[in-house]
Amino acid sequence: MSKRFDGNSAKRTIPAEPGPTEGDIRTPDLHELQSRFERAARAAGATGPGEDLFRELVARYHEPHRHYHTLAHIDACLVWLDWFSGSAEHAEEVELALWFHDAVYALGGEDNELRSAELVRARLGALGVSTAVLERIAACVESTARHIASGPDAALVVDLDLSILGAGPRDFERFEAQIRREYAHVPEPVFRAARCGVLEQFLRRPVLYTTPAIRAELETRARDSLTRRIAELSGGHTAARTSSELPLRVEQPRPSGTMRGTW
Repeated sequence: MSKRFDGNSAKRTIPAEPGPTEGDIRTPDLHELQSRFERAARAAGATGPGEDLFRELVARYHEPHRHYHTLAHIDACLVWLDWFSGSAEHAEEVELALWFHDAVYALGGEDNELRSAELVRARLGALGVSTAVLERIAACVESTARHIASGPDAALVVDLDLSILGAGPRDFERFEAQIRREYAHVPEPVFRAARCGVLEQFLRRPVLYTTPAIRAELETRARDSLTRRIAELSGGHTAARTSSELPLRVEQPRPSGTMRGTW
């Protein structure tokens, strides 16, 4: 295990009710985010300046087609990381993986996560980060493609990416509305069917969160929110269905060029 890295020495307080932005949209502090990004990069072995890379990432997260996959999403993940960093083996690598995991976000793209991982190798490699560290960070980024991880740090990245599922009701509803805006070009019946498929796939998992501390905090709330949203999308027909009653295989309508999982 690496020397403990504290991404944010002045940690932000998480409310007792899960959801770091419950009820209000937090505006990311760019100065604070740049400072912690550069600290994480140095802790991971970067020897070059990280300012230009930080600016590139911020620009990517401000692309006009993004409504949920924005800098606010990264900021929210980092808030949760501040709370659960004790579960990380290499907290600085988890932090950098969170920064890069949605860096490439093309609607309908089948290789967003792979391209984001390649960006890790290219950009952090140019700053002097070693190949071994690059590969660990890239693996964490790639694990968010299917939200399945093979190691504790990748699992933590996946769980933090999915933390919105266990947020408070208003934040969860805002998240769903933002996803719909990203797929505004998709007809409503197609979107509802595909979105139900995605959420049902999560709900039928034995556990949503692999990291024990996160599972204890968010699992129940996430399952309640997923069940409620699936019922809304399906017109109430699945309101009584539990995770054990869901089909073993969910076929998702994915017309060419229109949707990819709608996560």
